[in-house]
Amino acid sequence: MEALCDCSGLNITPHFLTVNITSQSPRNVRKETFDPEVLFNLFLPPIIFHGAYTLNQKRLIGNLGSVLTFAFLGTVISCFTIGSCVYGFTRLMVLLGRAADGDFLLTDCLLFGAIVSATDP
Repeated sequence: MEALCDCSGLNITPHFLTVNITSQSPRNVRKETFDPEVLFNLFLPPIIFHGAYTLNQKRLIGNLGSVLTFAFLGTVISCFTIGSCVYGFTRLMVLLGRAADGDFLLTDCLLFGAIVSATDP
């Protein structure tokens, strides 16, 4: 049976990229910066529009209860998990003498967990 793909060239690719990246002299390298306005004004709107345009609305409405349940429960579980882990690490730092006792309360750690959980990763 004949092979579908000849992958022998993949072995040379990391070395080729390393040589091309590291062999540039400092005088030939130009520092490029990325303007966040380009992302928000040029790249992001087509991505969001395409996602909304290709969304199957009937399936979304049909599964809206499940979607909202998983979204809400996932956020709450993530909030308490992250908050508890951060609180555990702060308690461990107090036990190891790396932090003063009383610097972080459980409510502070749960608030941090809520902020981190509410953002899209």
